Amino acid sequence: MRSYRRWRDTDHLHRAIESAGGVEQVEAEAQCLRQESQGLRLAVVQDRSCVSGESGPEIKSLA
Repeated sequence: MRSYRRWRDTDHLHRAIESAGGVEQVEAEAQCLRQESQGLRLAVVQDRSCVSGESGPEIKSLA
């Protein structure tokens, strides 16, 4: 049986970053996913306020 090693210690992370196009590309995609998830959470909050009939807080544009 081989010894236990963490995934990060096996060089998989380095190869994954290289295959994705580099650190900048990985960071850009992560930022895109964060923005998308934030937008989905906002949509859920707005949907809940519409269903309950309450007027939700005023939402200002992030741009």
